[in-house]
This record gives sequence, structure tokens and C-alpha cells, in this order.
Amino acid sequence: IQESVSAGASVEVQSFVNLKGKMFEYKADGKEGNPTAIWASGSSRYRERFLEVAPDREVTGTARKYLSASLDKQKADRKERVVLRASVDRVVLRRLTNQSTVFSPDGPFMAAELDLLQADAFTPAFAGLLPQKPVKVGDQWSAKPVAASELTGVDPIQTGSLNCVLREVKSDDKGTVARVNLSGTLTGPTDQGPTQMTIEGHLLFDLDTELVTYVLMNGRSEILDSAGRVAGQLEGRYELTRRPAIDDPRLSDAALQGLVLKPTPETTALLFESSELGLRFVYPRNWELNSVNKNIIQMEEPTGGSLRLTIDATPVAAADKLRGELLTWLKGQKAEVGETGAIESIQLSDTRKADRFSVRAKLNKSEREWTYLV
Repeated sequence: IQESVSAGASVEVQSFVNLKGKMFEYKADGKEGNPTAIWASGSSRYRERFLEVAPDREVTGTARKYLSASLDKQKADRKERVVLRASVDRVVLRRLTNQSTVFSPDGPFMAAELDLLQADAFTPAFAGLLPQKPVKVGDQWSAKPVAASELTGVDPIQTGSLNCVLREVKSDDKGTVARVNLSGTLTGPTDQGPTQMTIEGHLLFDLDTELVTYVLMNGRSEILDSAGRVAGQLEGRYELTRRPAIDDPRLSDAALQGLVLKPTPETTALLFESSELGLRFVYPRNWELNSVNKNIIQMEEPTGGSLRLTIDATPVAAADKLRGELLTWLKGQKAEVGETGAIESIQLSDTRKADRFSVRAKLNKSEREWTYLV
């Protein structure tokens, strides 16, 4: 029971996910506060072409044409809906060290769209749920950790494993299908935090097409906070169907020719767009949009970088005035001001230029740098 895939082959995939539960916050005295209810429901459907297959049959690159992708979620009274835009419904996935990089060769994703697509499993990894040697009905084995992580979102798996059992093999007019039952308890980090997850489900493997064609998983999770207390309880259901498909015209060699199909700073950039602010820009994927309040956009970067954009319709203040205000503020914060660079004029484009200056200072025992473009 092993998948047979080759470069150029195509499949059509449809998936559904439903999640509900509650999150807890603890008061200063350690007592549990009122729980916050959460739920989410999402679906996607796409055609996927295998671009690159390694000699060991590991798929390292695919291209997808999404027919639909959406997610509805709610936390307390706050509702949000995310739908993939048609302008970026052609997607490339590159696989390196068991991690996927997803981007569109046609334009940048918005941050919410990236989260939506990253939640879609890399289905070729499900081959790791299958046995690595011949088996008979009743035989058991452990799924490869990379396959278990792809299915559950627990990565890396710190304790536990996903147990697989060949339950039955059935033949009918439609072909021969093997059913593999899945169960286990896993612990490790997820997007929500340290998690213990218990799952039960099964997959169907079509022996004629040599393809995993169906996956069903029901799971229960407990999420822990930094103190080891239960910070959330979730229940979820994941269902996926997969079948051989005809080639999608937008994924053909001719359609992909000339496109950048490798992750680069340009192809992985994210898009911010706000009609209310009249603002549109792209930014590196390692930066996170922290908040948007009225005319201020705050962005953070994992190594400690911080960027604040202030949108002001009034006439632009001179760079020397802004530098003076910054130095006055730093003095009021009792910061140790270090290097203060000269104001320099830089050309942004053929028709636009700006004044730039930087100030280095030690604030709250931390070395920082402020850079202004005016």
C-alpha cells in the first residue's frame, strides 16, 4: 500500500474543517476567568499538479489552482470571514525540510489569505500514513512523524505517535479500497500553543489509482499556557477527499512558463490594503501586522524590530523638526542617545523622493534604532 506519484500528474482535492471550543484567561490571583467561546468553519477545493518528485517519491513542489477557499471564524462576539481573492487563486507550494512555503506567482497574499492557505494540508505528505512494507488486515504500524504533524498541526511531536491499523480491504464495481484506522495522543506545539491532542479517524486508499482518496479525523485538544494551566479546550473535525484529475489549463507547462516558481522576497511578500486609509503597500513575510488603529499601523518583527506608520493628511513636517521632536522625547525617557545620522535625501522613484535620518539610543537597557522616511 504505497502512493504512486509522478511529476506532471494532477489531483483534485476538497477539504472541510469545523472547530469549536473555549479559551480561558486567568486573573492575577490565579483564578480562572470567564471562558471565551470560539468556533471556525472552513472549506477549500483545488486542482493540484505535482511539479517535482524526488527519486524517493517525495513530492517537493506543487502548483494549485483554487476553485474556492474560505474560512468563517468567531471569538466571543467578533466574527471574521476570509475568502481567497481570484487574483491570487493560482498557488505554488515548495517543500524543504518538511516545511511548506506557499505563495502565488501572480501577486502577494494578504496576511489573512496566507493563514487560510497555510492551514491547508500538504496532502502528498499523507503518504507517510501508509505502511513502509507489505501488510495484511489487522497489521499495525506508526505513521511517520512528518505525516502525523501535517495531519494534526502538532509540530514537532514531543511525545506520542499516530497508530495505524489496516482494518479491511473491499472490492466492488468501483475498484478496490483499503481502510486504515488512525488513532493516537500527541503532545507538542501548535499555532495555539503547547497542546495535547487525541485523535481518531481513518483513511481510504485506492489500490487501483494508488492514491489516498479520503481522510477523516476527529480530534480533541487541550491547550496549555506558560504556567502549564489549561488555556483552551477544542474539538474539531477534518474531512478530505482526493482523486485523480484532468490537467487544469492554468497549471500547464505553457501557463507556468516564464513565471517565478521559487520563493523569493518578492513572491513571498505580503499585501496590506485599506480603502479607508487610502493605503496599499507590500512588506516582508517575517513582519507581522500587529494593529491598525485609525491612522496608525504598528508592525513587529520576531527579532525585536518595530515599525510604526502614521498616516497624516496635513502638510508634511520637515525632517529636522521630526528629528528634534524624537530627540526631545528620548531625553524625556532618560534614554542614552548615541549616533545621530545626518538628514539625507533619497530618490524613491523617478518622481518621488524623501528625507531620511536615523537615531540610535539605549532605552530601557536595550539598544534601539529609529529610522524615519519623510
